[in-house]
Amino acid sequence: VSGAGLTKTESQAYRFLNLFGRRMDAKLAGEAALRQLYRAAPPGVAYTIVRPSGLQDGPSKGPAALELNQGDEAAGFISR
Repeated sequence: VSGAGLTKTESQAYRFLNLFGRRMDAKLAGEAALRQLYRAAPPGVAYTIVRPSGLQDGPSKGPAALELNQGDEAAGFISR
């Protein structure tokens, strides 16, 4: 699990969240390491990077509320 806005390293949100133990830099490095590992993987072996855009407390909304996107756009919230 990574985080939305990860590729937007110049954004205010990235800079703010990175103040807490450089966590955004660590997530970016983790994604890069994962991609590097899978470059050498046998054909047919795949991976998925999950980038939730916001975590909140509250009851689960269930799978029907899940929103799938490609790229790096913030879109909604997910319960912890």
